[in-house]
Amino acid sequence: MCEKDIMQIKEAFFKIIVKWQTKMNTKGCCRAMLLSYNICKSHAESQNIKHDYYADLAAEALLARNGWQRLDKYVFKHSSGSILNIKKEKDNLANITLSVLLVEMRENIIGYNHGELLSTIILAFKNYFKTLNTIDDIVQHNDEYLKIKNYLQL
Repeated sequence: MCEKDIMQIKEAFFKIIVKWQTKMNTKGCCRAMLLSYNICKSHAESQNIKHDYYADLAAEALLARNGWQRLDKYVFKHSSGSILNIKKEKDNLANITLSVLLVEMRENIIGYNHGELLSTIILAFKNYFKTLNTIDDIVQHNDEYLKIKNYLQL
């Protein structure tokens, strides 16, 4: 076995690890957002607080994530400098979760084997929210997804 073969094996092994970590991070983010959403919903119900939009609860759930701060009721800033504008009439938990995932993982997606990592995230996200009939539509119309897809020219 020559040094070139060893390097190819190392690269393949590294690729498998990165893909697995990405899949686990995606699942973890989805779980955390759903848990935070349900806690916010339960708290609102116990306090008789009425929310007009699903986006209201999802925005509250986002505050529980590390690295995010609220600039306005529906505007959030990530520690990377990315701004997330939540559209209260349009966005739901799944759409906001996908945006959070893509903002938090943007550097990895752009820096490492672009399309493959993006596909891994989207597949794990769709698998987590597979009970939603509109999951493909959510992905295809997500602003963060479209930004990354355009940047990578996919």
